[in-house]
Amino acid sequence: SMWFHDELVPTVHTYGLTPHFRRVDGLRATVGGGRKAEWLEKHLAELGLGGHEVVLIGDSIDDADAAAAVGARCVLYTGGLSDPDRLRGSGHPAADTLTEAVTLARTLA
Repeated sequence: SMWFHDELVPTVHTYGLTPHFRRVDGLRATVGGGRKAEWLEKHLAELGLGGHEVVLIGDSIDDADAAAAVGARCVLYTGGLSDPDRLRGSGHPAADTLTEAVTLARTLA
């Protein structure tokens, strides 16, 4: 996530989601943080994974671009800040709920 790390980790824990992730990384830099693809590549390296082994769930075209840059696939969630019609028209699978996004991601894995 490009949400601030010190806010993201406790929020993931608060919602009881921590057991669903092997690693949670947020933005550890100032606002902007640089290219998402660079952070994603570092995150995957920390997990010992290559992009070809991953399906990213994101809520922006930037997320899909970062996934493509590391060789990963991407499902776009339309419930975030980006225009849902733009996400649906991007050529990437799109889901209106996070449950649907996970289901789609599993079919791409």
